Amino acid sequence: MRRSGDLLVAVRENGLGTSRIGISIGRKVCNAVLRNRVKRLLREIFRKHAALRQSSWDIVVVIHKYDDRVSFSSLCRDFNSLIAQWI
Repeated sequence: MRRSGDLLVAVRENGLGTSRIGISIGRKVCNAVLRNRVKRLLREIFRKHAALRQSSWDIVVVIHKYDDRVSFSSLCRDFNSLIAQWI
C-alpha cells in the first residue's frame, strides 16, 4: 500500500488478464455529490491509463480526505505516481 496526498492505493496481481479498480470513499469525507465526482474522475483516469489495460491488477483506491477544489490534474498526478511504482 502506498500513499500520496489524500489517496491510498493497494495493488495486487489478479491473473485475469485485465485490470480492475475499486474506489472507497466514506460518508464522513464529503457529501454524496463530491464522492460521486471523485469516483467518476478516478474511473476516467483508470480508463485512460493504457499500461493498466494491458496488465492484470486489482487496484483499490481509498480516499481519506477530499477538498472540493482538487482538480482532475492533481488527482491524475497522485494516482499515476502511485501506480508507477508497480508498473
